[in-house]
Amino acid sequence: MLANLQPAARRRYARLNPALALLLLAQVALGMLRIQIVPLGFNVDEIIHFAHAKLVAAACLRDSVGLSWSLHWNDSEPRNNSPLGEDVTAWIAFSDQELQKIDPDGLDSAPCDLLYDNRRLTNSAYYLWAGLPMALINNLSDSATINLGRIATLILGLASTVFAYGTARRLFPRTTALPIGVATLMALNQHLGDITTGVNTDAGAVFAITLLLTLLAATRARKMTAGTWVAIFAALLLCLFVKSTAWIGLPIAALWLVIRIPVMFRRLSLICTFIASIALAGVLLPVRWDVPAHWFVQESGEKVRFVPATARQEYARIGTNALHVDSRHAISGLVQYLPETTVAKLRGKTITIGAWVHLPIGAEIDFPNFSTSSGGTSNTTTGNGGWKFHAMSVEVPSQASYLSVRLPAPKETDKPAIYDGVVLTSGEYAHDVPPSFDSMDARTGIWGTDGAFTNLIRNGSAESMWPRVEVKNIFGLTTNRPLWSLLSWQRTSGAWLRDLPGWLFTMYWSGFGGTQPGLSRWQLWPLFGLTLLAGFGMLRGLHILLLPTWQLRVRFSTEELHTAWLLVASTCLIWLMVILRADIYPHRALMFAFAGTRYGLTAMLPGSILFTFGWMHLLPARFHRTAVAGLVLLLFIISVHILIRVQIPVYECPLTPANLCLNTIR
Repeated sequence: MLANLQPAARRRYARLNPALALLLLAQVALGMLRIQIVPLGFNVDEIIHFAHAKLVAAACLRDSVGLSWSLHWNDSEPRNNSPLGEDVTAWIAFSDQELQKIDPDGLDSAPCDLLYDNRRLTNSAYYLWAGLPMALINNLSDSATINLGRIATLILGLASTVFAYGTARRLFPRTTALPIGVATLMALNQHLGDITTGVNTDAGAVFAITLLLTLLAATRARKMTAGTWVAIFAALLLCLFVKSTAWIGLPIAALWLVIRIPVMFRRLSLICTFIASIALAGVLLPVRWDVPAHWFVQESGEKVRFVPATARQEYARIGTNALHVDSRHAISGLVQYLPETTVAKLRGKTITIGAWVHLPIGAEIDFPNFSTSSGGTSNTTTGNGGWKFHAMSVEVPSQASYLSVRLPAPKETDKPAIYDGVVLTSGEYAHDVPPSFDSMDARTGIWGTDGAFTNLIRNGSAESMWPRVEVKNIFGLTTNRPLWSLLSWQRTSGAWLRDLPGWLFTMYWSGFGGTQPGLSRWQLWPLFGLTLLAGFGMLRGLHILLLPTWQLRVRFSTEELHTAWLLVASTCLIWLMVILRADIYPHRALMFAFAGTRYGLTAMLPGSILFTFGWMHLLPARFHRTAVAGLVLLLFIISVHILIRVQIPVYECPLTPANLCLNTIR
């Protein structure tokens, strides 16, 4: 396509090359500044990745060619004087046998065995890349050694910028400002810049996906050759062995390659692929409907496991199921949190909590059990070997931010407690008279002489069951946690629709250290406005497929618009993966814990093309270069501001934890 450009167009492209060089220079300057300022370990997960790169990958490379290697960075110092020391060595060695394999003085030393272990194999490509300069220069201080790994990672970032520029220019050859706009978004994105200046596998994932998309984009402009197939296959292998988040490259590549199939066979191919995917999922992802809806194991301490409750068909009081609480499997019992909207309506009001309970003779439990952010209330109940209804009435604190009902396990016994007909309703009802439910689901009923009531507990009789995928992890994704979180939408909808998008946006444009935002809310507003405008322009540009009579300021060919749709699909696939990896827990008071925006940086190339593609439809062509210059200036200022005014104060913070010195949104 570039060969068919007129000489004037070629000259315009030539004038862009100095702009790309200046952009890369700015990326290098910011990168080297970050490398020197950010202390060891302040980049996300840097310690563990550095330990693998140095103690496993670099050691493996040297051992493979018969060179000596050191466990830590300075052979003249005792092992315990190393900043990493034996503790970090223990982090990467999961057993005494593995510890011996990375001991250079041991008889069983074999660091390559650890590198190619299944638990590390998916990151091995990045570890080898980051460990290569460490292997070449073996005996350096820890700070110098980690800088070698950081510089190696920065090179991946620079390469990603160059690939992004070339890909945009190949896909949209008639829009001269678009390639440098895309390169700007890649080179000066604060979060990506922070990731690519630390020892971090996410930088490898970004590079792998960018390389893959660059090769796939090349297939849009020329015929497929044997060399092209080999290159794409090599890029896919890189995706498999750099990080699990890059595995999304497999369906992306399949999508791009299917489009190359002739139109007459394309529909049939898509139908066959869809049917085969459904059949394969049915075989590889067996599903059982054995999880009682809305009930979860109440974890103690700082554990964040996502465990469903257990339902049994024995001794059921209402319907056919009952909740089975065994201290051997649920030490802290079961829990259900009410939706935030329900809690808001109950603040300052009296509620009544109750349930049918079957306890062994003499066994004790703290039930009824009610907890809020302002404290909890419970009664002690002693079992009589049969069913008994227990209830209590309490007032919900006016400042309560959450409300939970807990079903504890019996104390000092392995025998279970069985609950059925768990009820919570607004108002005060008789404690000595059990309610009469209208149906087996225990949603409504009559409570003695106090009248009708609505049960605010969901699935109080354990009659409703949720699916459970027996395969716990797929391509690095936890299957059941997002599934059950989505099924708990009555409570989690706010986290999914409000907290998660806000967090992803904030961290995408200003994140550092993996978990810290660099800009305040008001500082994010310009970026929010630009994102909205770009989104509107993108939708307007893509709408031409439905309304071809629209006269746009920049005309794209049908081929370019089809490519844009491929970019949309690629971006959506990646961000869907990120959303499904978000830590949203319906069994915890704080539903939203974390969403790794860094996992979505693999969508930087297609997302940046679409971003630039969008705003170009809203501006006359004569303003495109000015807009790109403004974008460069804006993102450069943001990066410098975050580094100087936000990050450095955090690194120098005298408080513990250091993020207490962070003066941005949380």
